[in-house]
Amino acid sequence: METEVQDSALIEQVLAGDRHAFDMIVNRYWERVYGLVRSIVRSHEDALEGTQDAFVRAYRGLGRYRGDCPFRFWLLRIAGNTARNRLRSSIRRGRHETVESQMGRPGADADPVRIDCIDPAARPDERAAARDDLHSLENAMALLRPEAREVLYLRHVCGCSCEEIATVQGCSAGTVKSRLFRARERLMLVLEEQSNGEGDDV
Repeated sequence: METEVQDSALIEQVLAGDRHAFDMIVNRYWERVYGLVRSIVRSHEDALEGTQDAFVRAYRGLGRYRGDCPFRFWLLRIAGNTARNRLRSSIRRGRHETVESQMGRPGADADPVRIDCIDPAARPDERAAARDDLHSLENAMALLRPEAREVLYLRHVCGCSCEEIATVQGCSAGTVKSRLFRARERLMLVLEEQSNGEGDDV
């Protein structure tokens, strides 16, 4: 609730002409928006451009924000739409692999989906093991379809509920639950395939 109040105050300042207030909004949400965009487009460079584009769109459309949902979800909806549009545009121009070619192998521009959730208070050996697990998870997520990466990122990295994800994606909570179920199934399958592949190599 406190964050929503702070957001409202910053929005009022931006609409009154204070650009520094929008810089504060960007600083507050940059990592979350960047993470969502990158979960969809995968490439670091495309994610940077997409994140900047999303904030520009949010700035220009701020006067249309009516407060019918928390500001962060309104912003993430813009970011998701921006990323999906960039992905479709890249595919049309032949700069990005099609969804079908993404399945089963990482593309040339398929950067792993970065997840940063290692406990800094953990012991060194625990942090090392966690980094190995995260590396496998990031690589596995890079092999999923964009919609699967997006819903997993929103649920397990951003910590959004199904209802909140529905607000971001403009669909029903039931649709989100179905997407999550399919995404988790596919992720477990990819992780299992990776594990079996490593065993065969050994």
